[in-house]
Amino acid sequence: MARILVKHKITVSDPADNSKTMILAFYAPPDAYTGIETETGVKAPASDKPDEFGDFPACSVEELLSTGTAVRKVVDVLKGGKTYRHKIIVADVKAAAFDNAVKAKTYRGGTIKKVVNPLDDIFS
Repeated sequence: MARILVKHKITVSDPADNSKTMILAFYAPPDAYTGIETETGVKAPASDKPDEFGDFPACSVEELLSTGTAVRKVVDVLKGGKTYRHKIIVADVKAAAFDNAVKAKTYRGGTIKKVVNPLDDIFS
């Protein structure tokens, strides 16, 4: 069975004018950013309003990454003695401070131990 995806809102810098921001939307699992919304710049809809961001046009994660308005990060989470890796999207305006801001935070029932900047996100 496929996972249910909901529209998330991300605030990124405007490619035409870096002094301004714009709001975009993309689809992700409902709990993907719980606990790290402030650090990523991504806001999930309220649980009682799953279509809260319905008026924002949705773009694909590939579009966000290829335009440079967002970056992919991989967080290593220690939960019950086992390490889990989660890929997440971070707004470009939050990317520089993200690595240090989330270490030792609780995420998906575990503790974030490490943040990795993957090199395999290539779009051509």
